[in-house]
Parts: sequence; structure tokens; C-alpha cells
Amino acid sequence: MQDYIKSQVEGHRKTEIYALTNPGYIKLMKYLHAKIPEAGFILEIGCNTGYECVMIQSPTRNVAGIDIGEDFVNRACELGVGARVMDMHEMSYEDGTFDCVYMNNTLEHSHTPAKVLSEIFRILKKGGIVVICIPADYKNRDYISTQNWDPALHLWKPAPEEFKQAITDAGFEITEYEEIDSESMFGLENKASYNHYMVIVCKK
Repeated sequence: MQDYIKSQVEGHRKTEIYALTNPGYIKLMKYLHAKIPEAGFILEIGCNTGYECVMIQSPTRNVAGIDIGEDFVNRACELGVGARVMDMHEMSYEDGTFDCVYMNNTLEHSHTPAKVLSEIFRILKKGGIVVICIPADYKNRDYISTQNWDPALHLWKPAPEEFKQAITDAGFEITEYEEIDSESMFGLENKASYNHYMVIVCKK
């Protein structure tokens, strides 16, 4: 488990630099943020150093975040984010706490995504919204990155039907599904998924 957490930490460091310096990734984040409700209590799972929480926050949105990396959560707190060190497979929030849960390039890191989705269903209010984006790694399952942290991180590489089935099995109703070409839409390359991401919006 410690090796897994260490690999996550290394990946987060690289992801933060990438996310904040890549114009294409910034466009992707803003595209996803537009799918989040305009008001309510929102949780970002896998918040890294809190940069997306800050982007999402507004006068009508109260945003919290969780991550397994203590140093990242500390940095997020410095930015004013209500962030906590927590495992997404077993969250300590009360039932029905949040109006929306947001995950961007996070669920693919889970060893048991069904457990994560079950936890999200539990902590979400009735009628609450979930926005999930994962890379379409099923298109290129054998890809090995030249970055030594990458291959260990993507543990779940579902095809579209498997992705949607996992969502409905957890009790959610899918309101939107799309597979986006990040290169043509945002100028964002992702060799591991042939530049494609899968996005699901669902409600409890």
C-alpha cells in the first residue's frame, strides 16, 4: 500500500505542473467545470493541491476536496480549500452531505471502483449530481509511458459499456455520456488513450 501511495504522490506532482501549464488541459478542466451545478456543496475527489477546487469555487459554490497525499492537502488548505486527507474507498463524511461530487482523472486510479462509486452514492444528497472524467485507456491498454510513475497509476481501464454499467450498478441514473477527442477540441494530447476521454454526468 505504501508503494502505491508513493506512486500516487509522484504522479500528483507531475500532474499539477502539467495541469497548470498546459493550455489544452486548462480548457478541458473548464469544459468539465461547466457541467457542475451552479450552487451547492461540492466535493472534489482527488483534489491534488486544490487548484481545481479554487477554479470551481464561487459565491454560490462551497467546494471541499480530499486526497491521499498529506502534502497536497496541506497546500490546498493554504489556498483556502477545505481539504482533508482521505481514502476515496472509505470516506468519513456523513450520508447525504454533498450536492455534487466531481472527479477528474481520478477513478481510473482505483483498485475497486465499485467501492468508490458506492461511497459517492452514500455521501451524495438525493438528486445530487456526479461528474466523472477518465481517460479512454481501453483504446490503448498496452501503452507504457516513458514516465516511470504512469503505468502503475491507471488501474481501471473500462470500455464505455463497462464504465456506464459500473455507474448504474451503483444506483445512479446517467444523464449524459460522451467520449471527447481532447486533441481536436482542446489541442490536448494523451497518448495513453489516443487523445480520448470519457465523461459521465449522473444523478442520485
